[in-house]
Amino acid sequence: MENNFDRIVVGNNIRNFRKQKKWTLEQLAKGICSIGKMSNIENGITDIQKKDLIQIAKKLEMPYTQLINRNEIEHDKILQQMEEIQVYLSLNMGIDALSQLEGIKKDFKQEIDEHPTLKLNLKYIEGQAFLITGNDFNASTIFYQMLNLNSTVSSNGDVILRAKAQHKLGELYEKNKQYQMAIEHLKKAIDELEAYNIDVSWIVYYNLSILCMYKRQYDKASVYLKFVKRKNTKLQYLEALLQMFSENYKEGIELLKKSKASFIESQDTEMILRSSMATLYFAPFSPTNYAVRMERTTVSLIESDLIKMRYEDKVQIELLVITMHYIISTHIQADNYSKVATYLDLLINFENSHDFTEYKHITLLLRAMYLKSNKTNDPKIIDQILEQAQTIMEERELRNLHLYNIFYERSLLHDEKNSFAFKAIEVFCQNSNLDTLDLIQFEHFMPNIIPV
Repeated sequence: MENNFDRIVVGNNIRNFRKQKKWTLEQLAKGICSIGKMSNIENGITDIQKKDLIQIAKKLEMPYTQLINRNEIEHDKILQQMEEIQVYLSLNMGIDALSQLEGIKKDFKQEIDEHPTLKLNLKYIEGQAFLITGNDFNASTIFYQMLNLNSTVSSNGDVILRAKAQHKLGELYEKNKQYQMAIEHLKKAIDELEAYNIDVSWIVYYNLSILCMYKRQYDKASVYLKFVKRKNTKLQYLEALLQMFSENYKEGIELLKKSKASFIESQDTEMILRSSMATLYFAPFSPTNYAVRMERTTVSLIESDLIKMRYEDKVQIELLVITMHYIISTHIQADNYSKVATYLDLLINFENSHDFTEYKHITLLLRAMYLKSNKTNDPKIIDQILEQAQTIMEERELRNLHLYNIFYERSLLHDEKNSFAFKAIEVFCQNSNLDTLDLIQFEHFMPNIIPV
């Protein structure tokens, strides 16, 4: 901290004394600095020089020492511990971060209660920690609490933090395929920032574009794309998706090829995976032979490079596993059993080496479908594999269309055919609110679902 001034404390004090005089930011900044700089000083964004502090204090008609909170030592301790928590978050140590947060809230309760922006900051960090631990429910609760704190916004810092909370809620709803709720929260984030003339990050518009594509709102997606102000390779990727969602497959695949090349050049592994998934998803719909070549190139890239890498990022692991599931299911339907065996071995080794079990039930289901289609194994062994997948899903309380397929396949293998068939229909009916994209996705695992 330059000059040993706590930026948050000094900024809050300046703002409070300014409001006591019923001055605007413009009135205080006049003759000292720009309005933007004064706003950053009040929000604790910019380090304040002693000469500026003296000028501000003189204009407020008080000694500059009065702008330095007498509890500066306590604030130093809070900020130091917050920095330690950020280290925990960067290392995905969510439980340690939450433990440290509880200590801060207990030891510095009065200080936190007196500084709304600091309280919002701690809430946001807490929400991030819950996300890392996989506790989406607690994370969403924290982000909603942030929206209910400080109903009267006192600084741009508060606005930014509230907008971040809206953004996180949008991402959580997107994760759970509640696209309309996700769109609403992202729009609220934009509205809050624009109301205070604060620049909106391109990533918010990026997410909105994707969501509008999911909702088949292509005109809106196109509008939001124009707001992606920063020039980056992700924009080209979005334009590719928009073209393909609009059934302009040739143009879309061509753009996707270019964006994937730029992702490989920049070593953006997550976007390489996302663009690979998009290529595999859309290529079969394209009427051109070019799309087939792209599909083969993408599969070769995954097999020879991506699946052999060591990943630490959970999102990237999930993306690769989902992509492998798609490739395997496609080869099962095409009766390419030797390739299915190869990719199943690659997938199982990858999941084991990364200790990744989140989608193990799907891997088991695909293995059972392979053994059944290949007709090289005992039906009892297939049923045992399906039972293992069913147990995993029931323990995790997962009742989706994968469970439907497990029950359906077991009904064909078991003497209790009617019982399992009834369970299959029950699960399907519980998921009857799925949109077309979900049905297309699950069709790869359940070729019998469409006739149902």
